[in-house]
Amino acid sequence: MKVHPSLRDQRGIALFAVLFALLLLSVIGLGMMYSTNTETSINANYKDAQAALYAAMGGLQEGRDRIQPTTGSITPPDGLPSLTAANVIYIINPKNEETVAPWDVDNRYMDTELCQENILGLTGTFGVPCTTLPAGNAWYTPIDDSDDINAPWNLTVPTDVKWIRITLKGNNTTPVPVNGAAGTSTQVCWDGDNQVVMPAGYGANCQPNGSIATLTLDTAGSGYTAAPTVTIAAPPAGGTQATATANFSATSTGQVSTITITDPGSGYASAPTVTINGAGGSGSGAAATAVIAGGVGGAPVASLTLADASNTRCYDSAPVVTISGGGGSGATAHTVLSATKSCVSQWSPTAHCTTNPPKGNTVTGIALGGVAGAAGFSGSAVFTSGGAISGNPSPIANPGTGYTADPTTVSGGVPALPGSCTVTANATAGYRVASIVLDSGGSGYSSAPTVSIVAGIGTAVATPTATATLGAVPANAGQITAINI
Repeated sequence: MKVHPSLRDQRGIALFAVLFALLLLSVIGLGMMYSTNTETSINANYKDAQAALYAAMGGLQEGRDRIQPTTGSITPPDGLPSLTAANVIYIINPKNEETVAPWDVDNRYMDTELCQENILGLTGTFGVPCTTLPAGNAWYTPIDDSDDINAPWNLTVPTDVKWIRITLKGNNTTPVPVNGAAGTSTQVCWDGDNQVVMPAGYGANCQPNGSIATLTLDTAGSGYTAAPTVTIAAPPAGGTQATATANFSATSTGQVSTITITDPGSGYASAPTVTINGAGGSGSGAAATAVIAGGVGGAPVASLTLADASNTRCYDSAPVVTISGGGGSGATAHTVLSATKSCVSQWSPTAHCTTNPPKGNTVTGIALGGVAGAAGFSGSAVFTSGGAISGNPSPIANPGTGYTADPTTVSGGVPALPGSCTVTANATAGYRVASIVLDSGGSGYSSAPTVSIVAGIGTAVATPTATATLGAVPANAGQITAINI
């Protein structure tokens, strides 16, 4: 059949149309796939951003909760960061046995912002991650949320926050100095309305020496028609009598709201009597007591120094510190355990024997194994005629070193363990004291007081020791620092 020339020129047009339509549909499909992938990425990024935000907020709230005086478990730093004082607190929150060490430049969770705060001799640029950190471990205190001693913060399923840093704020630790002078590193305080550079004569707790620290209203009385007169008894000869004024609440009840110290006086050796009298005999019931700056002629404890505690006794929880003697009172402190286990704090071995060993067979020279590099543990246990270890074993003589996890095996012993007996260690690894923190310096000390730390585990090794150093006698000794209604 002969094809007309005009029709011959139109061959393949249908195929071209189909290919063009297929190409168009492919482009539309690829565009939809790209749009879908973009939306997925946006959602993933938003999810990650939200998780990071709430983790950061959770860490911030935990830090705030744990330094609360009444409900917290951490004593805030008592000074600005220093290379010789552990005034940087790190709360770490490892998950799935990971290592979280923000103080270590080789750790994936290194504190890359510390150099931006102009502390510890570091310098940095805001927004640029730090690459160096101070050497040694004297400048920080670690608090491990995964340890049982930090209950209830040791959650079975830890939150996503990795670490929280707590320090006192200095004037130039943020991009905008509080007083505008970037060269000033003085501690910052809060006056109730604004941040201010700590005034001269104030302590690290941002409370003034020799003036009102706090005023607490306990009993306000009633029926006062005007502000009553406040009279503070005079000090012994040579002192200056303190004065104060009452702040009157002009309501139907006519109560005293607060009392303001107008002159703290001087030379008070004990709290003077405070008398509140209403004008013309009006009102009654308001009462107050004075709080004076302690230690007339004495000094507070300024610092505590912990001796080498690397081979001392072992602890499951931070031991109590007692400060006594020296003629003063009120100094308190607490210990901080190391972040890593290193010794044996408990063991209660049990034995299963197919052949009864002789009664009273003593097992000594024990070695607890299961931890590479561990050494130094010694203890003893006595077999009964029934093939068990009698009661509790003898006290641990040397808690050893290098036990970073609970020991699992028992070996050695004099005489040797009977071949028919299997002994289970039932041992627990513990911690050594890493630092001692002064909570309050007290007052009135004429000589350095004795610092005692509760004895731990290890009869053949020493209990950690510390020494106290006194500060200067306060210029406001004998002044009234507060009046509590």
